[in-house]
Amino acid sequence: MDYEEAVKPFDIGSSKNIVLLLHGYTGSPYEIRDLANYLVKRGFRVVAPLLPGHGEDKEALRQTTWKDWWSHIKFTLNAIFSQDPENVFVSGLSMGGAFTLYAAAQYPQIKAIAPICAPVFIKSKLLLLLPILSRIFTYIPLLGNEIDIQDPKARNDPFFAEQLKRYNKIVLPTVVSLLDLLKKIKTEELQHIAQPILICQAKKDRVVHPSNATYIFEHVISLEKKILWLEHSGHVATMDLDKEVLFTAIGDFFTRFS
Repeated sequence: MDYEEAVKPFDIGSSKNIVLLLHGYTGSPYEIRDLANYLVKRGFRVVAPLLPGHGEDKEALRQTTWKDWWSHIKFTLNAIFSQDPENVFVSGLSMGGAFTLYAAAQYPQIKAIAPICAPVFIKSKLLLLLPILSRIFTYIPLLGNEIDIQDPKARNDPFFAEQLKRYNKIVLPTVVSLLDLLKKIKTEELQHIAQPILICQAKKDRVVHPSNATYIFEHVISLEKKILWLEHSGHVATMDLDKEVLFTAIGDFFTRFS
């Protein structure tokens, strides 16, 4: 597989109903390509940027923070709105889901959102040590060598083997930066989200605790809000066993507000 080709950003479809689709931490547009293709068939245009430091390796990622990632998302959103769209929607996986929430708080003109396995907190006591460790170490070993996907065929995709090779260690400074973003979303931004929201959460997620979905549901002020539980999927739900359920639900949800 040509990794460099697979991770490229894309802009597909021709509709004035536009979906901004965001990938996760250490991820790339590859992990959301199937969802994008489905949404194009449903009549949407889909824009999927590649965030700074991603699609390369851990050294490139080390040079970035959440503010760099947000700056690129903001640039992309501003470009979309400058094209006079009829409706703009946002969805994203994992960190992309967190940025979906952040974008909704910052851009009330976004029509509706669908965060997927989005964290606003991480349940791990070890995280309390990260700010201290990050002052001493830049990288620490990655625990585990498998992507959190239940579907064996997707888990054995050669793309993920290459991704794990490039991101074979945890980049502590960027994890600390990501945690800063999540804290900001949890404490400052959720209360400003009023758009219709479909909160999509995999029940077998080992990365983002499923209780995040309930927390988001309880703290946004949206009048139209729903949790979609994906019964059989792991964290990378866009490529897992429930992906057809996920795609249909997001397509139906966005179509309602088109």
